[in-house]
Amino acid sequence: MISIAPVSYRRLTSWKGRVRFQRQVAEFVDNQQLRLGQREQFRVQTPFAMRLGKTRD
Repeated sequence: MISIAPVSYRRLTSWKGRVRFQRQVAEFVDNQQLRLGQREQFRVQTPFAMRLGKTRD
């Protein structure tokens, strides 16, 4: 049987807060990368669409 040392409530809430913050940072970075990818896709598609006369209104 494995014995687990007791952990204080303060330490648990601190860990919980860090995990939540790390998750928020990861989500923020993912969102930023998605936006950059969408911008890059738009930059690439726009010149091709203009050459074909298919610009969006």
